[in-house]
Amino acid sequence: MHWRRWGSFSLVVFGILIFSCACLWFFLTLPPLPEGSEKSSIATSSQEVVRGAIHIHTNRSDGHGSVEEIALAASDAGLDFVIFTDHGTGHETTEPPRFIENVLCIDAVEISTDSGHLIAIGLPPSTPYPLGGDSRGVVDDVRRLGALGVAAHPFSPKLDLQWTDSISELDGIEILNGDSQWRDEDFVQLFVTSVHSLFRPAASFARLLDRSNKTFKYWDSLGERNRTVGLSGADIHGQIPLTTAPQEGEHGTGIGLPFPKYKDVFSTFSNRVILHKKFSKDPTIAAASLVSSLKEGRLFTVMDGVAEFRHFSFTAKKAGEVYQMGEVVASDGEIVFQSEVAGPDALELVLYKDGIPVAQTKTKSLRYSAAPDGSVYRVEVFLLRDRGNTGNPWLMSNPIYVGDYINKEPQSTGKRTPVNSFSANDWHLEHSADESTGSVESNDALLNFHYALDGQSESDSFVAAAYINKKFDLKGATEISFDVIGDRPMRLLLQLRAGSLEKEPRWIQSFYADSNKRNISIALDSLRPAEASQSPSVLVDVVDSLLFVADLTNHSPGDSALVQISNIHTVRVE
Repeated sequence: MHWRRWGSFSLVVFGILIFSCACLWFFLTLPPLPEGSEKSSIATSSQEVVRGAIHIHTNRSDGHGSVEEIALAASDAGLDFVIFTDHGTGHETTEPPRFIENVLCIDAVEISTDSGHLIAIGLPPSTPYPLGGDSRGVVDDVRRLGALGVAAHPFSPKLDLQWTDSISELDGIEILNGDSQWRDEDFVQLFVTSVHSLFRPAASFARLLDRSNKTFKYWDSLGERNRTVGLSGADIHGQIPLTTAPQEGEHGTGIGLPFPKYKDVFSTFSNRVILHKKFSKDPTIAAASLVSSLKEGRLFTVMDGVAEFRHFSFTAKKAGEVYQMGEVVASDGEIVFQSEVAGPDALELVLYKDGIPVAQTKTKSLRYSAAPDGSVYRVEVFLLRDRGNTGNPWLMSNPIYVGDYINKEPQSTGKRTPVNSFSANDWHLEHSADESTGSVESNDALLNFHYALDGQSESDSFVAAAYINKKFDLKGATEISFDVIGDRPMRLLLQLRAGSLEKEPRWIQSFYADSNKRNISIALDSLRPAEASQSPSVLVDVVDSLLFVADLTNHSPGDSALVQISNIHTVRVE
């Protein structure tokens, strides 16, 4: 009996020891509170700088929280605005901007393309047709409609979420994405973070934020060709799904664990947008002002879960003129860059030129004189304690651009020589095996193509004007050119088909048409295979058909239209 009592006592002591060690480990590894949060009373927002979160999913698609619940969480986190980006095509009718819990709520959309996801901010309440499919077409459509197109999670560890379109000139990219940050962590780190987050959520999640060198390199390279806005996306769904997620376009969230909480992610990092004037109390005016500043690149990112933000500025001065983030400075005189920051004490400001550090200081102010060369300049601010840890900046600015090369007109591609035209007698109609129908009439160089898609079908409906000729010849050609005019805005597919081969491989690219006559030139080497398993390049020796196709990628069931296509021919560009 004595030994049994001693054994039970030993187990109790051992258990207490293990528990004490666990508690000690927990408190020793608990991330510190954000620097300055205990002693500063400086507001996080001013009349000109507003703080908010972008890329948020609600229960209208695959998120957990309602709009009202998320707005309350944003208010509790001290945000001024939130931008919802539920999955969709832009063709769905969205709600107008509104203030909920004193937070400006804006509806945007995350569009699936064949090259990744594109966030569109500032679209009209409903687009003329569904956006999707060809990524270059989506980028063009979003810009044409006056919105800001941002490539989401461009280098996500999950390969099918990466942005793979290297051709389109993007308006913006996510330089930080909340969903991507946890995907490259091991189970132990995720477990530790989840435990720590019960007590200090923002500080704990901030430890998962790593600097994506690939993303910054990509951003810098884009800036060499075109002004490209960099923003940070929360990409929060408010839950960890435990069942199969709903299909795109479906509502509901399935069963999921409500973690992480919206408020906690909103408190971890945020976008600070510099407005031209104080937020209007009219939500429509306020939203227009906010979206305008986003398009202009007047914003920077702050890691709120790491340290408290007080003030930041980054400007360029030339001949008495002051230039802000997102602006272009002509390269005709000496330029002085200046940056100032107020926040934690132990920090380092780094000025980058085309992605390479050219100046840095451990003081709160940096000044740098630059020669008038065509370059892209931006600032990152690091906390010294974190430089050897995550390497993630505490603050990231948007660029100031130097040089006249930004957004310049494309140069001539060379001599264009017509190679082959398409006979008016070889066009016929093809359509899916449903109620889709249409007609094709051709004479001389004009093709009248009418289509009407089945009003009940949800997939695979199509109508096509098809040209089939045994003498079909693409040899010696580099482009297909034609003129097009439609009776309403539409996006169609040009399709090349090798009908004599097994599985009839096809190569496609979309194009836009409306009531204005447009000349379309599509390079053969820009067409992509309709199926990933097919040859990536057009097999010019076996292509025997050219088709103009209307399908449900950019149409709704029941859509009908008339399009006139003329002067169809191949071209060789030298």
